[in-house]
Amino acid sequence: MARERRSFTKEFKREIVKLAGQPGASAEWIARDLGISVYLLERWSRDAAAAITALTDDGATVSCQEFKQMQRELGEVKAERDRLKKALRDLTVDSR
Repeated sequence: MARERRSFTKEFKREIVKLAGQPGASAEWIARDLGISVYLLERWSRDAAAAITALTDDGATVSCQEFKQMQRELGEVKAERDRLKKALRDLTVDSR
């Protein structure tokens, strides 16, 4: 008799990977307790690690936290650029 395939939510996977990453945690024990394969837990961990890193132009990797910080800084720089463009336009219009 075929066994029904189980599906897990992204949130569940994320929490289990976080739990397995805690100091002193055993992936084998966690997998056995949840009734899943250790290999499945390892795959979830690899997938999570791949999602956390992004490849930069020079080939170096950055963490998700660093990437978010860079996105935030880029947003600030773009906003400042737009303010300067508007100020320049206003000066050009006023000087005519």
